[in-house]
Amino acid sequence: MKPPVRKCVIDTRVYQAALEFAGNLERDEWGGIGIGTYMKSGEAYLKGIVFPPQYRSNSAYCAFEMKYLALLKFALGDLGIFPQVTMIAWVHSHPGHGIFLSDIDRETFGDLLSENERLLALVIEPVQREIGAFIGVQANEQVPIPVEQRELGLSEDQRIRLSVLESMLPEMPKVIVPPLPSTFSAHAALEVAYTLSEKVVRLRRWLAISERARGVEQAQLSDEPA
Repeated sequence: MKPPVRKCVIDTRVYQAALEFAGNLERDEWGGIGIGTYMKSGEAYLKGIVFPPQYRSNSAYCAFEMKYLALLKFALGDLGIFPQVTMIAWVHSHPGHGIFLSDIDRETFGDLLSENERLLALVIEPVQREIGAFIGVQANEQVPIPVEQRELGLSEDQRIRLSVLESMLPEMPKVIVPPLPSTFSAHAALEVAYTLSEKVVRLRRWLAISERARGVEQAQLSDEPA
């Protein structure tokens, strides 16, 4: 049995960048996907956050299409870091509202827990400059867990691969990952970029086909008689 998550550790640079991103959205909420690793100690290491386009976003609600979960999973697989780095959190902002889960949040989180019982719910509060985390005990029962900022000691290879993620997901408004250190190997970065070049093209082609299919479906629906 996998150990329950008892603490969420967020890379310091990811933590600060997430607060800055959410703070620049005025009072609108924004949802995203937290990626990282579950540790045997019971800690969850949050190594990045991907914010997809929102099909609905206002001061009390936000939502994005589930296809972006599949796209992110494909990208992590092509980067060669899945399932070591996977989706560990559903993220959304509460600008000026505080750290809590609304009734709608609890319902959404409960649905997501059916896919991953160790999933976290992260709430970004840019006004209070704080990020909170919750685990799901049952479908309608969530409890807060401690959140810690820490500079995560990622290997150079994993850090390079995470840095390529933004290039593989150009349709995402924001991809937050730890920056490359000044001492990284440029040669290693070029090798990773070269091996992934074809996969980047494949992912972009997949997205284009998906968007065309969606456009055709919407056109057909609009042509149907009322």
